[in-house]
Amino acid sequence: MDNLSDARVVSSARSVTFAADGRIVYSGTDRDIWSIKLDGGDQRQLTNNAFNDFSPRVSPDGRTIYFASNRTGSNQIWQMNADGTNQIQVTKREGGYPQLVTPDGKYVYFFSGFTRTLWRLDVNTGEENQLTDTPVWSPAFSSDGRLVAYQVTDEQGRPYIEIMSIETRKVLKRFALGGKDPDMVKIAWSNDAESFHYAISTGGENSLWEQHLDGSKPRLLGSLGNDQIGDLSLSPNGHTLAVVRGKWIHDAVLIEGLK
Repeated sequence: MDNLSDARVVSSARSVTFAADGRIVYSGTDRDIWSIKLDGGDQRQLTNNAFNDFSPRVSPDGRTIYFASNRTGSNQIWQMNADGTNQIQVTKREGGYPQLVTPDGKYVYFFSGFTRTLWRLDVNTGEENQLTDTPVWSPAFSSDGRLVAYQVTDEQGRPYIEIMSIETRKVLKRFALGGKDPDMVKIAWSNDAESFHYAISTGGENSLWEQHLDGSKPRLLGSLGNDQIGDLSLSPNGHTLAVVRGKWIHDAVLIEGLK
């Protein structure tokens, strides 16, 4: 990931993640879940319905995919096998957007779109427990399930990234963002949970930064262009970055016959 300009389009997407074997799992612009190899080959459609399926997360063993869907009228979390079979709703209460499946596969951490708070689903019992009371933005959980990073703002409206311990629910560190007057977009942890990457927008230009937990200064890795950033994910080996980016297209529509 030394050269950010060495990028290629794999598929149109709205959100993206990696499976343990390096395969990309994503929600497409058709509102279904798909998977594809890094080279763009072996594309497979995993869901196929008229509703909105998005925000997939893959269990560490690669056997189960969790995703958000509004097919019951609200955004709830569903699970399915890696091949798209056996789709089952697993949240019934708060629901939201899955963020991480713990290494033992027992819990799914998710983000409520209603309250912007963090929750944990017990896969075996279906119990949903709230982790935070105050709203957060752009949450990202470390792969070991111990830490969560998210955006907060101070009294002057300046954005920061806070690191919270899942076990104690205490904020361990707070980091100022790199760049001048940045707007934070997305966070992605390294696999060793010793650092994380984040994308920011400054004056319409996007850039990628790396921050180590030891408190050293953030390191600028390069430009991500000026298209809107929709999602960010780092491969398990740390060598590949998947970015969802693009532009909104607006059409002028003429409606005649109004009275």
